[in-house]
Amino acid sequence: MGKHSGRHALSSKLKQLGFPMEGDALNDMFARFKLVAEQKTGGVDDDEIIALATSQEGAAEESIAWKLEDVQVVCGTMGLPTATVKMTGPDAMTRVACSVGSGPVDAAYKAVDELVRVNVELVEYSVTAVVEGIESLAQTRVSIRPDPPLSGGSAMIKSNAQTGAATARSFTATGADTDIVVSSTRAYVACLNRMIAYHASSVSAAEEEAAAAAEEAAAAAEAEAPAAAA
Repeated sequence: MGKHSGRHALSSKLKQLGFPMEGDALNDMFARFKLVAEQKTGGVDDDEIIALATSQEGAAEESIAWKLEDVQVVCGTMGLPTATVKMTGPDAMTRVACSVGSGPVDAAYKAVDELVRVNVELVEYSVTAVVEGIESLAQTRVSIRPDPPLSGGSAMIKSNAQTGAATARSFTATGADTDIVVSSTRAYVACLNRMIAYHASSVSAAEEEAAAAAEEAAAAAEAEAPAAAA
């Protein structure tokens, strides 16, 4: 498929590949597909469409707290790599941050950190070419975990099956783009969104459990009171 392929053609291809989409999900996927297709002279093959679809579905799995709008980097043999990141937050406000780093990806991640303001440890980072050739889509896999661990009860803690050691739960996501920095930043933001959503759900569940336990204790105390009086 190429830059002249339409929305219907992409929708049919996605269904054929096992990634049916409609509505906003299809609109977002089509916009990303067009951006990639404009940059590739040989068209976008099935493996690259699958990589885009996987990244798109991963972003849609969780409620989106932060949305990456743009990332620009300046780097070279002279000076420090600098990244400027624009994101829309959970309050629908658009914010911009600029940071330097040891490389363009590091600078982009630090700029994201300035906006999201959640301390995390990067556990895994890998980039693979989806197909052969210099125009190939890059697929980035990122794993993070909160540092220090976030509150939220046992749901935020993971035990090592072999050693029994307890560590903060890690979160993994992928990103895909012809630009490695964009691909990497997409994956990182998706990880952060997944962690934030999971933490919010864990806190809510812990609060509900505490409230239920308090109600049970109160009911038990009321039941014991008449018996004690007798």
